[in-house]
Amino acid sequence: MDKYNTVDKLTIEQTIDRALKQVVTQVKHWSRKELENLLDQKNQPQPLIVPLGRDCYLIGNYALRSINHTWAMIYRYNDQELIFLNRHAAIFYAICQQNGRGQLADEIYRYDQACLRINHDVEFYQTKLEHHKNKGNTELFRSRYLESRARLNHQRQLLEKSLKMAKYIKL
Repeated sequence: MDKYNTVDKLTIEQTIDRALKQVVTQVKHWSRKELENLLDQKNQPQPLIVPLGRDCYLIGNYALRSINHTWAMIYRYNDQELIFLNRHAAIFYAICQQNGRGQLADEIYRYDQACLRINHDVEFYQTKLEHHKNKGNTELFRSRYLESRARLNHQRQLLEKSLKMAKYIKL
């Protein structure tokens, strides 16, 4: 009998986790650099960004605070609260809205909402997978979990693309 090279599923999941962590770190560094470049533009009035502790910011007419691993943003002139998964997306959203780039801000918000929705799916399937691990019938949950992770990666890439566009579009 021939022996086939098989990689166990744990190794695959660990590789995916390492790759995700690396991508998230790169996005954080890139976002910080791009935010600095966006704020360095001299031809537009820039909103004032004031950090209030570790998990609260004032960005012009917006207030941003951390709530259970998400970021809640409220606009000064209405009571509608926007929820973001990514802090950098929330900051870019506020800056773009105040600089008259509403379409780009809406795109950033739409992609972040998709990431938030899919992230809930990933957490749900991960919990189901752990719960049914002892019962042995995990193939359905594993496939849904891996599919949700792939969709989440795709949405994160679209969000990253939109954040990159925030730098290059001028009024």
